[in-house]
Amino acid sequence: MDQIAAGKVDQRSGGMILFAQKGRSWKLTTRETDTLKELLTGASNKEIGDRLQLTRGTVGVYLTHVRQKLRLSTRVGLALWAERSGTFRVSAADPDSLC
Repeated sequence: MDQIAAGKVDQRSGGMILFAQKGRSWKLTTRETDTLKELLTGASNKEIGDRLQLTRGTVGVYLTHVRQKLRLSTRVGLALWAERSGTFRVSAADPDSLC
């Protein structure tokens, strides 16, 4: 289980990632989480799709779902939220691995 600012990630709910933070809670699917991790590497939707064996359109849908769940309007806002909240971090020793 990973810690996030003022909340916890619970991965035990049938592949769903459950977040609780500052009185709010939401669920991200495993694929939404994987897509978000790839976004933090600076990859384009096409590159994310190639890595996860998804179409560019499917990647866009996943990122839209995540933005809607987190009430964020842009891709940049999503990346900033993930970094600032401590949900995901790029390891300094291995920039290809996300914590």
